[in-house]
Amino acid sequence: MIDLQAKAIAMGFPADIRWECRPQWQRLYVVQDGMCFYCDCGLLKESHGGPQSHAVGGQRPFTRDHVMPVAWRGRTQENNKVLACEPCNQAKGDSYPTLEMAKRLVRQCKRLGLEPPSWCHRLLIEAAA
Repeated sequence: MIDLQAKAIAMGFPADIRWECRPQWQRLYVVQDGMCFYCDCGLLKESHGGPQSHAVGGQRPFTRDHVMPVAWRGRTQENNKVLACEPCNQAKGDSYPTLEMAKRLVRQCKRLGLEPPSWCHRLLIEAAA
């Protein structure tokens, strides 16, 4: 199993904050390897909640996204949130998640030690039928 705290420190995050106390965006950034959940482009670590609105060195500012949109009754919980670049977040909008999105979210939840949302299981079962 990957030591996510050591990985966070190696990525330049402060060493004096325990993993479970880190802000949610930092945990997502580390688990997603600093990449957009949807297109795998690099994300700027400094873009959280700040004025950074343009790409720097091939990396894009990140946004937080609900994989299952709130419009579809998606929950505002860590197991339904990901970091995404602005173009991907805009393109996805309120669309229903794909099977691939559900598979990726299940893997991410496992890495975070979270139970995946129930809709992921339903989508995977329906696809297997």
